[in-house]
Amino acid sequence: MEENGLRELEELIERIKKQEEKPSAQELMGRMDKLRFYVPVMVDDKNVLKALNDEIKTTGKAKLPSGAGTRLLLINNDKKEQFVGIYTASSQIPGNMKNNCVIQMPFADVLKFAGDPAHKCVGVVVNPFTQNFMLKVQMNAPGQSGQPVQLTPEQIHDLARRNVEYVLMPRGVYQEGKDYFDHINADFIYGMYNGQYSGKLPCPIKREQVEVMSLGISENLDLTDIVLPAAPGSSKVARHILITWDKAKDRAGYYVIADKFLFVAEDGKVTELSGMPAEGTEMTAVLELEEKRE
Repeated sequence: MEENGLRELEELIERIKKQEEKPSAQELMGRMDKLRFYVPVMVDDKNVLKALNDEIKTTGKAKLPSGAGTRLLLINNDKKEQFVGIYTASSQIPGNMKNNCVIQMPFADVLKFAGDPAHKCVGVVVNPFTQNFMLKVQMNAPGQSGQPVQLTPEQIHDLARRNVEYVLMPRGVYQEGKDYFDHINADFIYGMYNGQYSGKLPCPIKREQVEVMSLGISENLDLTDIVLPAAPGSSKVARHILITWDKAKDRAGYYVIADKFLFVAEDGKVTELSGMPAEGTEMTAVLELEEKRE
């Protein structure tokens, strides 16, 4: 459960602060990358705010509409540097915060926001009013003990890849449907990767390294086959993505081949599938799973 992961992160941060445990920055980022954090925001449109709060009360979650005029509340340190404040529980957010809504954001989305020069942030702070654990989104080596953890270029590349492959593309195809599916091509995917960097670093992926093939498998099933370049040092990034569109059921399927054979569901849950397909049999394996899928 995700809530367990957030509690475990709280406990890990306490051990780090007491110097009882010293995970590498890569290990820490890998753990946080799987989580969604509570983030206080201001929603300017009162009608949107009411609809969001009503939906949250009813279902426990809500989708933030695009163009909703949402502003994340930033935290300033004593040097007047700005951080995105994220929380492992809603109870960690003080009652006097000037927010009118709390959303849950995937950690990759938080990092993308913090890394955008337009937002003038230097990083992220976890539970700023209790644990005050800072992570600076900078291009230099990890800081010394007691200093904020800083991301190396390799870690930023890894997070950028995983944000596109496990968050943005599946979210797009599940939420926007067939229109999004039909727009997937090599230029589109390269643009997504390149858009992760906001000019801070050059994108390590070249347009010619992205291979996309769109196929009409049958009257009711289309498939987009995506082959991606390897990322030395990271086993989690995708080397092959296969996205299906079932026209009869009006639904997508999102399959990833990395170090494991994975299915990413509409709610973002990643499930390991049995039997890693041999090279050249990936499409057959996906089509067999689609036939059995309820």
